Amino acid sequence: MNVIAPVENTSNIRYADFVQVVTPTATYRFATTPTELTISGIGTFDGLGSLIGIGDVQRDIKSTANQTSITLVGIDTALLGWVLGQEIKGSQITMWKGFFDTDGNLITGGGTGGLYQYFYGYINTFTISEQ
Repeated sequence: MNVIAPVENTSNIRYADFVQVVTPTATYRFATTPTELTISGIGTFDGLGSLIGIGDVQRDIKSTANQTSITLVGIDTALLGWVLGQEIKGSQITMWKGFFDTDGNLITGGGTGGLYQYFYGYINTFTISEQ
């Protein structure tokens, strides 16, 4: 078990989700942080802040199929054609959590560059909706 010192003995836990999608033609990285962050050993993540929502991931001791959802909002309509032209379905996806100290700095004492992987899989479906 990883012990993250600034997270112990507090009810105020600061964290962000980091997502990497690897398609046959490119790698995309984005996070729930307000600004861009470069993580050693992984790369640079675009900071999408509140424009992204990450669903819960089921964690069982027994072997079960895990799934989660990622929601991106506020995508410019000019990018819809670009999104549809990408090979997203079947792409590899990896997700990490990163924890921050009270000054807003990423705690880098463990994990890969300070990030703790909690999901690895492949995208089996995606949808686009407009309002």
